[in-house]
Amino acid sequence: MKLFISYSHNDKDFVDKLGTKLTQKRIPVFIDRWELNVGESITGKIEDAITEASFLLVVLSKSSVASQWCKREINTGLVLELNKKRVVILPVLIEDCEIPLFLMDKFHADFRTDFNSGLMQVISSVSNLTTEDMGRIKDMDDIYTDFAYSSGLRGDRFEFAIDAVQYSIIPDKPSTVLIHVIFIGNDTATRKYKEQLLKGQDTLMRMTILLLCTEDKNLSEMNAHIIDDNPFEEAFDITDRKSDIGFQGFITVKRLGTTDKRDKIYYVGTIFRMLLDDLGFPTTT
Repeated sequence: MKLFISYSHNDKDFVDKLGTKLTQKRIPVFIDRWELNVGESITGKIEDAITEASFLLVVLSKSSVASQWCKREINTGLVLELNKKRVVILPVLIEDCEIPLFLMDKFHADFRTDFNSGLMQVISSVSNLTTEDMGRIKDMDDIYTDFAYSSGLRGDRFEFAIDAVQYSIIPDKPSTVLIHVIFIGNDTATRKYKEQLLKGQDTLMRMTILLLCTEDKNLSEMNAHIIDDNPFEEAFDITDRKSDIGFQGFITVKRLGTTDKRDKIYYVGTIFRMLLDDLGFPTTT
């Protein structure tokens, strides 16, 4: 579920900056110029995005409050707020302007004097959308993946782990799969992680690992064949030859809960692509 940003295109520089900062915090956003392709229906795409969004963030400025298009988006958000019986609209004030009457009683994030202060207010308000170390992905209709990361030093080595549960909500096709992947860094990876940790950039190693996995065909196209209830287990190695950063990896895939007992092939390699997309780095693999 995304955060839909309603704004005037006169404020696009502010919106691009805000969208980038939110994406870096793993908060998914919908910005029309980022999402729309040539030939698509603008009205249809935006209406669908607002309806599916968890929040409608309204950027208030002199230009936006005078925009008929922005007013339509706000009205749609108000209807959703009434139907869902929870807060949907989040006003953001970027300059002194005449705030619409129906938004005046709402607390707003104030960006007029301090961008970072306003950003923290927005992040706090939408914190239930995601966290830096866990989240939920909807890969296709009725298929969800809940995941969590953990990383740090274990003994004298860097370790990074991914735990994911992929499940179907189709009543007559029960399917729940647990995917556990652990990466153990070599000397170069461990040393680099320690350097990043000192700079407060320890999440960069996560990105490096996921990029290496999506670029490695053996991993990105890996299939897990589960026979009966026996788990799938595989060991692998990945290395960035340019930097000598490398990892020894172990992956386990097994079924949970109720199943139809049939042999299954799970396209486990897609987990790396989905996680990288979720971090805001879409891939084409």
